Amino acid sequence: MKMYVQKLTSVGYNVLTAIDGEEAGDVFKKNKIDLVITDIMLPRVSGIEFLEKLRKTPKGKKVPVIAWSNLAREEDKNRVVDLGAQEYIVKGTLSLEQMAETVKKYLS
Repeated sequence: MKMYVQKLTSVGYNVLTAIDGEEAGDVFKKNKIDLVITDIMLPRVSGIEFLEKLRKTPKGKKVPVIAWSNLAREEDKNRVVDLGAQEYIVKGTLSLEQMAETVKKYLS
């Protein structure tokens, strides 16, 4: 995660982080967020639960979401796509540059 944050920061993005889905919800409420990247496997409140709550808010309905996980199961992908995630990325399948390009696609 730290490498991706460093890469996105180095190309000019302001990156906010959270350690779990509950903190992510707080960060989202208190800041102007243009894109959410969430892991599916988060402590306390999972990424899926976070995404469900996010999509129930007016601001959260519109923000693009990239879900990423170590899980490559089709049912996980289908679940987050059904909740409105634009992408489901299996960790390790994208280089740092590819991740930056994916982010750019949703922010330009």
